Amino acid sequence: MAVIKDPAEILTEFGERIGIPDVEFDEDGYCCLGFDDVVLNLELNAAAGHIIISSEIGKLPSQPAESILFRYLALNHLALMMGTGGIGVDEDRRVVMFVDRVSLRGLDIQIIEAEITRIVDRAEALAAALSSPEFESVTTTRSDSLQLMNFALSRC
Repeated sequence: MAVIKDPAEILTEFGERIGIPDVEFDEDGYCCLGFDDVVLNLELNAAAGHIIISSEIGKLPSQPAESILFRYLALNHLALMMGTGGIGVDEDRRVVMFVDRVSLRGLDIQIIEAEITRIVDRAEALAAALSSPEFESVTTTRSDSLQLMNFALSRC
């Protein structure tokens, strides 16, 4: 059985490695980290055994076309099938979010570094993909679902 180390200690060690020695979860289990143009929100849920990591990857238009919402939904489905997180819409803030989960089971400094790197890379790729002109032209009909899959895989 894998030992669960203190995630707060792992986060502090991660912070020290990246030159931010005071990184820690607040009293609500929340921490925010910035990497270039990507801001990660880390939310510790020790009872559920994971850290939820999310990042804004786009702005939701004030009146989004139905086709855009279908594309977000299709990308979310693809991401869930691939086990690479998910995409959602925060209606209050009018943003598109990428969300993933990191298990506390077996978590150590190497794993958290790898996971944060993977999530930052994924958030950057998704943000670039969603803001590209090609995203507007990708269709989401059943017969063209492979086009969306190829588009997403080529960027993420």
